[in-house]
Amino acid sequence: RDQPRSRGLGDVYKRQKVYNAKLSFLGYNQTLIVFEEQLNVSNNNLVYLSSVAQAIDGVLWKGVQINGSFTLEYMSPKSENVLGYSCDLWLRNDEFWNEHIYPDDKERTITFCQNEMKKGNNHTIEYRMVHANGHPVWLKEIVTAELINDELHYTGVIIDISVSKKEELRLKFLESIIVNMKDCVLILDNESEKITITYCNDSFVQETGYQLEELSLIHISEPTRPRL
Repeated sequence: RDQPRSRGLGDVYKRQKVYNAKLSFLGYNQTLIVFEEQLNVSNNNLVYLSSVAQAIDGVLWKGVQINGSFTLEYMSPKSENVLGYSCDLWLRNDEFWNEHIYPDDKERTITFCQNEMKKGNNHTIEYRMVHANGHPVWLKEIVTAELINDELHYTGVIIDISVSKKEELRLKFLESIIVNMKDCVLILDNESEKITITYCNDSFVQETGYQLEELSLIHISEPTRPRL
């Protein structure tokens, strides 16, 4: 973030208004709690915020940007489950987020987030952070911005996407193999009654002269199987 100052839980918000809203941007059906006034915190407010954090399958954080400087004000305890660090470490160290981004992703992630937050934009980004055990963890971070009393307030959810990202990279690797194969390759979609051709590699195009646009119009009632 842009030179964050962590003020801790004592500076979260006292008064809150509960909106019966859908967190559609996260894909969750939850009640959205919007904190309106920056006053001293009470135990009841921490209960509200903690309950929302527990209901969401991810790490919830809240912060505010005043005069161009971002302050992290809340980090849910689930941060320890995902990355191995307690929420207290996030709140005490101004540079914690910056320092624990995976080196190969650091420059693009910091630059993107700083630019979007300066503009007050909602944004989503995928990047890696370093787990307390030392291994990289793929994350998807979804951030929403709201202007309240000339202050930009941010709510973010960090989701561990390591498993799906691993599968995505595996599929990309397989795709690169198929694309560069010298053999002709067709991929058929047999989810419907009529089977359609959804992919052909360059070797097929060069060998037959057919483009995918032409092949996709062909419906196959039953795939031809070679006789043994």
